[in-house]
Amino acid sequence: MALVVALVHPDHRATFKLLAATGLRRSELLALEVRHLQLAGDQPHVKVRQRTRWQKGKGQVLGPLKSRHARRELPIPLDLADELQAVVKGPEDALVFASPTGSPYDPHHLHLRVLKTACAEAGVEWAGFHTFRHTIASRMFAAGRNAVQVQHWLGHHSGAFTLSTYVHLLDGDLGGPVIPHPTREESANKVQTDPTPSDDTPLLGPLAEMAR
Repeated sequence: MALVVALVHPDHRATFKLLAATGLRRSELLALEVRHLQLAGDQPHVKVRQRTRWQKGKGQVLGPLKSRHARRELPIPLDLADELQAVVKGPEDALVFASPTGSPYDPHHLHLRVLKTACAEAGVEWAGFHTFRHTIASRMFAAGRNAVQVQHWLGHHSGAFTLSTYVHLLDGDLGGPVIPHPTREESANKVQTDPTPSDDTPLLGPLAEMAR
């Protein structure tokens, strides 16, 4: 993915850097407006609020998201935020990645004219827009993120859908044995190290519910 981004034409490289960092749907990426990018501060992020869609007689137009689950905010790396600050210009409602006419890009044309060329040069002719999204999911699972976290990041309607779609990315190794209860030695150490709660120590979780 990094090689493909490096081979993309410089005029479109920022577009695909953001795609590689977020795994946005292509319709979401091309619908981003300047107001959706929060680039200042130590927690830069992208707000996903709309998407592009094809409308007969008008071409690509802006419209609502596919579902309420697609509305989300995704963090982006600081160095990418700095780079975007240098290239993103225009009023709040201007498209971040606009065509020469100022309208949303046609994703099919962008794929044929920009992405396909870079993928061919990188030797991954089979790759496309969704490959970036798939790669984000695999990297998140590899980093130890759970299905719910990946679900919210990708904007899926349920964790079950995320698992059914990306279950092949999960490690099939069963891992080590599960210890059903602590050993005597572990229990003894816990008694020695855990402080004895006082009468005014607040109860947490289920214990608090039972106390009520």
